[in-house]
Amino acid sequence: MTGSKRSVARRTYGGQTADERRADRRQRLVDAVIAELAVPGQTVTMTGVCASAGLTERYFYESFASLDALLVEALETVATEILAVTTTAAAATSGPASRRVQDVVEAFARYAEERPERLHLIVISSQAYPHLRTRRAELLDTFGEAFAVESAAIYGEHAWPARRAKAHGMAMVAGLAELFAAQFAGTLDLSREELIDSARAMFEALGSRHSPV
Repeated sequence: MTGSKRSVARRTYGGQTADERRADRRQRLVDAVIAELAVPGQTVTMTGVCASAGLTERYFYESFASLDALLVEALETVATEILAVTTTAAAATSGPASRRVQDVVEAFARYAEERPERLHLIVISSQAYPHLRTRRAELLDTFGEAFAVESAAIYGEHAWPARRAKAHGMAMVAGLAELFAAQFAGTLDLSREELIDSARAMFEALGSRHSPV
């Protein structure tokens, strides 16, 4: 028993295991690079990201082979969060299609309002770095497929066939991201309610072959 206790003590520090500490450091680097990317005119460097995360370069290389690898991880993190937020809202909502679409759009709006630096990454930074543009295109394909699935669940027989729905979803996601980005940048003069209503109208127009039910 004593040996077992000592073994556990060696594996934990401050209540965390070594794996948990590595995961925490990795997340701190991801959050730091997202914040750095959102600073106007900021040149993002590994040294700067490490400083923002409060970590040394040794810990950077523990998780990532390069700054490019970290940038891709950050983009994928944000994409995963957005998918989780919107699909959870869709699954938790019942009632008419218009209500379900409204809840999905509002869930995305809350995410964008609460985490504007993440919206900046998905909309702006992802197009500023060549290696991110490639991954962004792949993620747009993923979002298109998710839109096809959700529109089929919401509109049933009124939804577009999967192949068309996916294409509409890609247009919807790209347009929606730009719409919210313009609003937050101050180049689009809409109230929050008007912005959400416009986004809902986009979803309905692209998701259903007929009038919303």
